Amino acid sequence: MALRLFNKSREDERNQVLGSLELGFDRVNVAEQSYEAGLNLAGQGRYPEALDQFRRAIQNNFGWAEAHYNMGLTYAYMNSPENAIKCYKQAIRINPSYVEAYNNLGLTYCNSGEHLEALSACLRAIRLQPDFVEAHNNLAITYYNIGSYPEAIKACRKALHLQPENINAHYYLGLIYIDLQDKEAALEIQQQLNDLSPETSADLLDTIQRQFQ
Repeated sequence: MALRLFNKSREDERNQVLGSLELGFDRVNVAEQSYEAGLNLAGQGRYPEALDQFRRAIQNNFGWAEAHYNMGLTYAYMNSPENAIKCYKQAIRINPSYVEAYNNLGLTYCNSGEHLEALSACLRAIRLQPDFVEAHNNLAITYYNIGSYPEAIKACRKALHLQPENINAHYYLGLIYIDLQDKEAALEIQQQLNDLSPETSADLLDTIQRQFQ
């Protein structure tokens, strides 16, 4: 997950202009300054201070979806999934097409063991943006965690079709084949992974050797 200012669409720019007229430019300027300060602080790992800045941005412009989203990311880095989920959901309420918010909502649900909610969020992200590799990755991980291996393989393969050098998709595909007791397929994935990330490949090979010893 990366803390960054996303490029604004024309609709976002229009909403920002309308928001400026409704809120007053002073409040919008305070919101923007606080938001940028929050991003900088979060990038330095100063998460509590970043949260204060994002809160200030939201207080001055509650309808700013990106501020809610990045506050959610900050909570996620602080290992506070409940608060992260609340922020992602608020970002989605403001912008129902916020793909990144759906994706990170799915990831947070997955990490919290709430797999049905994770599936719903990841699938929504994919419906909004079918070529979103990270969403396919998170979908694969969620299916893997609940033992739905055919669906997990399909999601990994889709991620690799979109991004052949994707390390996570290779790794989880290897884990799936290990669970399916398909050593040959797991080793094939491990060899492919070796060209992309020797360290991750070595980790997968160690898992294969322990499983099939």
